[in-house]
Amino acid sequence: MSRARRSFTTEYKVEAAHRVIDSGRTIAEVGRELGLAETLLGKWVAEERRRIDAAAATGDAPLTAAERTELIRLRKQVSEQEKDINFLKKSIGVLCGPATKVTRFEFTAIECATTDITRMARLLDVSTSGYYKHEKICSATELTERQQRNVDLEVKIVAHHRDSGGVYGSPRITADLRESGQLVTEKTVAKIMANIGLEGISPRTFKMKTTVVDPTASFPVDLVERRFDQGAIDLVWTSDITYLTCGESDMYLCAIKDEHSKRVLGWAVADHMRTELVTAALEQAVALRGGDCVGTILHSDRGSQYTARLLEEICARHGLRRSMGLTGICWDNAGAESLWSTFKHEYYYRHTFAAASELVAAVDRWMHFYNTRRRHSTIGMLSPIVFEQSQYPALLAA
Repeated sequence: MSRARRSFTTEYKVEAAHRVIDSGRTIAEVGRELGLAETLLGKWVAEERRRIDAAAATGDAPLTAAERTELIRLRKQVSEQEKDINFLKKSIGVLCGPATKVTRFEFTAIECATTDITRMARLLDVSTSGYYKHEKICSATELTERQQRNVDLEVKIVAHHRDSGGVYGSPRITADLRESGQLVTEKTVAKIMANIGLEGISPRTFKMKTTVVDPTASFPVDLVERRFDQGAIDLVWTSDITYLTCGESDMYLCAIKDEHSKRVLGWAVADHMRTELVTAALEQAVALRGGDCVGTILHSDRGSQYTARLLEEICARHGLRRSMGLTGICWDNAGAESLWSTFKHEYYYRHTFAAASELVAAVDRWMHFYNTRRRHSTIGMLSPIVFEQSQYPALLAA
């Protein structure tokens, strides 16, 4: 069987020749050291000496050993960068799409015949150990009991994440799984979600000013003092107005929320933020509670809608006690503000609305989801209506 013919780069030939030229050692000695035939190394030495002589004749000084080393390093660096670019061109579909870690591992497996795995792992932002673990699982003819359980959990986690509209993180998905009878820890769910590239919605910061204070108005005292949940339903309701937009115009949303159960009792959307926007939401909340709200605190900021004579009269008619925080202190109405944070981060910012009717319908759908299905950590990972029904059986018909 014939031996495979060796090939050498130009840089290697030059470096080998200079081991003879710079050190004064014989060609035979250096050849034995590098495992090269004496005639082959002698040819390289002769070529390099001719190149040096030609450079000297034209006035160009030959490269020093340090310069040659730097040149070799730079050429290798350029070569590595070219390999990176070539791979990134092939993987653009994976990197620019919603690819999970599993997708990236599968792409790595396809390209491993032509591209170094370490390079692909670095460029695809995955670990080499994770890739080899994935390959081991894929190549196994039979899954272990633990692996099978994780595969089953993965399917269920993806389903719950999809059903939440891509909103739920590991705490709420864990609650979903436990409710369905699955014994699992939040740490396990978080690990599986990380492995398959799923995550919940993280808050962002944005605040459109909707509080316009009437300088001539008188303000009720703060009956809440930031103690929003006072231990039972219909003790404290909070209200606020937030800014929305659609293709047709600017819109405004007002809501009334029970601070014990977190249930949104009433809401209204309009292209204005006059007092009628608040009264529409308030009348809906009162009707939902069957008119039984005497003594309930209605807490808000000091916006002119809440200090208006019309709202004062409606509150007096229903026996509601008005309460207001200080101007410009968002924590004084944090209960209502938290509703807007949830609505906007988990739904509103992720959608666009062409028409006002489309926006109104979307708000109605989300409020229904929020009240009936969205889990809240402060009420034992239950939805507001399920919490109310578990604590107050008389509300089952509500």
